[in-house]
Amino acid sequence: MGMIHITGNVTRSRIGNMMVDGIQPNAYDIRLNAVYGFADDSPMILTEQSKTHRETFPWPVTVHADTGEEFFVLPPGVYDCLAEENITVAEGEAGFIITRSSLNRNGVTAHSGLYDSGYDGPVGFILKVEGGPVRIARGTRVAQLLMFDAETLHSYDGDYNQQFSRYE
Repeated sequence: MGMIHITGNVTRSRIGNMMVDGIQPNAYDIRLNAVYGFADDSPMILTEQSKTHRETFPWPVTVHADTGEEFFVLPPGVYDCLAEENITVAEGEAGFIITRSSLNRNGVTAHSGLYDSGYDGPVGFILKVEGGPVRIARGTRVAQLLMFDAETLHSYDGDYNQQFSRYE
């Protein structure tokens, strides 16, 4: 069948904390909730038997004096991000995150790994800022979730959704 919509009638996957303004013709817009920087001296270690994630720290929020709106001021670099949404991916489906075009045109890209069938947890992604600093308000739509039919050999058995104790 190809691409399916996470809010459509065909999918059995579900998006949690959904907002109607996030529903686009072919995808669902993901809203930025939290940003984490990477510790400069913290390597990621990956073997076939184990993985050690890089250390992260909460990126500071700047509050606009007049409006009280919370902004992330991001200089060029790579940031680990969490969305306001969470996702449950049904058997026979998978998904991933791509950048919204307004950010892409300004040198900011969003990337995720594959959301496998059986995944149930937070929506996380990387923001890569190039070409100059950006200010992004908390709750702003920054990426799009694309879903598609996928042959499922077995359900997700990773530990991504258990990794979030490192953000608490």
